Amino acid sequence: MKVIPISVAKEDVTAYKIIANKIIEHAEIVVNFFDYCNMRCSFCPQNHEDKQGITREEILSKTEHILEWVEKNENTNLFLLHLMGGELFQDDLIDNGILEHFSEFINILESKKRIGTTLQYNFITNLVFERTNEVIDFLNKHDLKIAISYDPTGRFNKEQFNVFKRNVEIFKPYIRLYSCVLSQKSMEKVMRGDVYYDYLYNLFDCHWDHLLVGDDNIDVLLPTEQDITDFYIHLVKYYPKVLNVEQFLHKNKTQKMSCTRGNSLTIFSDNSIPIGCSGSVVLKNPKTVNNWSSEIVNNFLDEKMCLTCEYFSRCNLTCFINNDHKNLVKNPEGCPYKLVFDYVESTR
Repeated sequence: MKVIPISVAKEDVTAYKIIANKIIEHAEIVVNFFDYCNMRCSFCPQNHEDKQGITREEILSKTEHILEWVEKNENTNLFLLHLMGGELFQDDLIDNGILEHFSEFINILESKKRIGTTLQYNFITNLVFERTNEVIDFLNKHDLKIAISYDPTGRFNKEQFNVFKRNVEIFKPYIRLYSCVLSQKSMEKVMRGDVYYDYLYNLFDCHWDHLLVGDDNIDVLLPTEQDITDFYIHLVKYYPKVLNVEQFLHKNKTQKMSCTRGNSLTIFSDNSIPIGCSGSVVLKNPKTVNNWSSEIVNNFLDEKMCLTCEYFSRCNLTCFINNDHKNLVKNPEGCPYKLVFDYVESTR
């Protein structure tokens, strides 16, 4: 695992100077409290039996790193905290007081944060749990919304899916977004027609996350670049409200990167801090040896010819780590995202 202490975590910024106007203006903090989970999604490489990070002491230990980073990051006053597992709201964890630990985590940050800063807390959940009243009380106590995970394939068994659908109805007022993973099988199912995906689409914002191959067994789920192009064109046609699609449809709007490298912090369960982003630790079989460094950004910009592309200002540049997997099948016609832009422009 390529990790170093937070006090010296720094990567070469040359690539970021080139694309400075594409880097997000707010800052993002990703906290992976633990890997322990009540589900076994086919595309997830985490060790779901691993309970490192679930204790009160381990949860609260993350606040020191966050406060240090917020204090030093004087270029922004807005910090988005993405808080995830594993699954944070498992029944056994709630029964053992984890919601109280999360409340204490928030209270410490709010009481000690740099004056004038805003911390926005985004708890991410698979929504498969029974302690719904306790979670609602927790969300109300801190005025929180949640992000939920849905995937057309590879996620739920029948019982879990029934619990998920029931909880969607219970938590409707609290759900800000649902996210899906760009696995080949899930993309194919949506293109064939997925009734429940359509149901969620009409209720909430949707974002598709790139698949990071952290296990050789997941290789079969990795879409080709042609698959990506075809799927994005499908989204443009039938699901234009998907957040990933905005870049293709708004001709005069400058887009920031979807990647938050350059203004983000990630903390793992053991308090290690990855260089670059969490994906550089997760990804197996990268093409770039130093995939934690800005070399991976330079490689992407060169390969896709981004700096000479007419769509550069509109493009959010996708995921640099996903693009670096050795077994990703490239499109000989060029950048898959440029092809989507070309398609949209040809139909205007």
